[in-house]
Amino acid sequence: MGRRNIYIRDEDEAIWDKAGELAGEDSMSQIVVRGLKAYVSGREGEPMQWLTVEVTDEMGQTSTKKFSGRWLITEFESAAGDAWIHHPEGNRTRNFDCDDTPWWVAETAKGRIAIWANPAIGTRDFYVFKDLDDAERLGVPGDVISAASNALGIQRAEVLDI
Repeated sequence: MGRRNIYIRDEDEAIWDKAGELAGEDSMSQIVVRGLKAYVSGREGEPMQWLTVEVTDEMGQTSTKKFSGRWLITEFESAAGDAWIHHPEGNRTRNFDCDDTPWWVAETAKGRIAIWANPAIGTRDFYVFKDLDDAERLGVPGDVISAASNALGIQRAEVLDI
């Protein structure tokens, strides 16, 4: 197969350079192909469909949200203890008792990560994150992130503070 060219945006040059530093004996070509394999593997799962969720706001009002996506995990029970999630589009932070919180995670048609927490016990919190890194940074438990990344075909370990 012949030569392929990849355009890297100016704002992405730093990550390209960092990948080159961390590559070791791997070529950038091998790194790119591994990333593409993970992408294809993740996309070959469940097809996108219309997903509908019921959401309860802080005032107790229930609304329905519908979006195009696919479930990555459903009814996942985290063993993380307590989790504090900061809402990505506001200043609201919510505490979850992970023993009572089933987690549902979807990939949206636009590549975002939608997380629906507590649907089984009446409190329905719905969050949309840029990606799994953003979700983890804003407080989604590591084991939930790890299970979702596995469903996407991405090998990712839960980081433990031990």
